[in-house]
Amino acid sequence: MQLLFFVCLLAGSCLADIDIDVEPPPPSRELSVDKLDYYVNSEEGRAILFSEFLSIKAGKRRPWTEAEKPENLPKNRYDDLLAYDETRVKLEPRSYDESDYINANYIDGYHRQKEYVATQGPLPNTTRDIWAMVWQLDIKKIVMLANLMEHGKPKVAQYWPNDTACYGELTVTKLSEHDMPEIQHKVRIFSVRKTGSPNVRIVRQFHFTGWPDLGVPEDRLSVLGLLQQVRKYLPDSRSPIAVHCSAGVGRTGTVILMDSMIERARQEGVVNFPERLDHMRVQRVDVVEKKEQYVFAHQGVNDLYKNSSETLEGSGCTTIASRPSCPLLVMDFQKKNENLKSTCGAHCSA
Repeated sequence: MQLLFFVCLLAGSCLADIDIDVEPPPPSRELSVDKLDYYVNSEEGRAILFSEFLSIKAGKRRPWTEAEKPENLPKNRYDDLLAYDETRVKLEPRSYDESDYINANYIDGYHRQKEYVATQGPLPNTTRDIWAMVWQLDIKKIVMLANLMEHGKPKVAQYWPNDTACYGELTVTKLSEHDMPEIQHKVRIFSVRKTGSPNVRIVRQFHFTGWPDLGVPEDRLSVLGLLQQVRKYLPDSRSPIAVHCSAGVGRTGTVILMDSMIERARQEGVVNFPERLDHMRVQRVDVVEKKEQYVFAHQGVNDLYKNSSETLEGSGCTTIASRPSCPLLVMDFQKKNENLKSTCGAHCSA
């Protein structure tokens, strides 16, 4: 301590200037997937998850100086949920806007870094920006987890056309829309063309309509079905998956956490939710807002594991690592997925 004080004096500083706010080691609890049932279906197990969730550091954990610039503040839906500088998506120069800011952050997945882009629901003044991001990153899949209006309040500006519309330098055409109210899914397919480019790209939006803000859906199976459809569409794509709700933190974070843990469970047979969520919160502020959402993510992986287990006998799938080629969901989803295929038409393979 005496040596440290002497060094401070030489540097013209004092001990009070030393930043001692060092983050503790990230929490960790690696579990075999066959142990999840205890945590999600017993009071004691859920109490452990609640306590664990509260132990994961929340709030602002990285700088967001770009988001606070005067020209960028109107691009944020909420003034306390901004995009971290380190992981934010930087838009390329556009003729109509000199700023490279969009309220969106890369989040790592199980398979690779920057596997997801977590973003807020667009505002009326940022609809051009989300399409600019889609084109720049060659995004092929958008997961939407909020509705345009919820409880009489606007949550997401409609950023897609009913027919054809221009968004800055991009022309977007809605090719089809398929509504499946029984599973609370809508699938929209768009073509996107940039002025001066001969290329036309296809973007598919997977919209789950049954997720309440700051809550969890009653039908977990429908959420798992949504994730299944997202993964089955262009499974070899290396483009990030864009995910948004309204703020881009609660529902968005829950789905990303669940999806990444499903992918790890498939390959390794284990999950580590607290470690993954802690890492995600360093990349985007406050993802997974409520303890109920944290438990919901566990429940989803457990449901998938149990349903997959029911299909293993006689299927030739003997380990969880081999299950990507096995039926992921049983019960009524086989029928629902067939209905989706039959209504999508030619665009399903686009």
